[in-house]
Amino acid sequence: MGVSIAAFTVLAALGATACSGSTASPLGAPTGGTDDHEVCGWITDLAHTGDDLARAPVADPTRFDAAFAHAVASYLATLDRIADHVSNPLQHQVELLRSAVAQHKFADAEDARAPLDDWAAQHCS
Repeated sequence: MGVSIAAFTVLAALGATACSGSTASPLGAPTGGTDDHEVCGWITDLAHTGDDLARAPVADPTRFDAAFAHAVASYLATLDRIADHVSNPLQHQVELLRSAVAQHKFADAEDARAPLDDWAAQHCS
């Protein structure tokens, strides 16, 4: 199988940690006329990126790999939307997260996700 179960597990965890925050972090407010509520919605969307992947048939490598590729692409598209609407400090963190996910470096992605979760803990209810 092209995609490991460990990679799937980490991708699912990346979505599930949305809005869990660990410490306060002044990463800035949304920009471009976007409010916190809209950015919070996109962060919540990240949590659902792996929903279809969770139902993908592991026994069918072709279908599972396609579902994994779709989940990663969806996650990246949502990160792009977030990055386009937040200030520079948070934008940089989102770009680090995006790079790690795009390269399937999911352990690095978990670390890069922490500032986004911190921001969400401060701004999302």
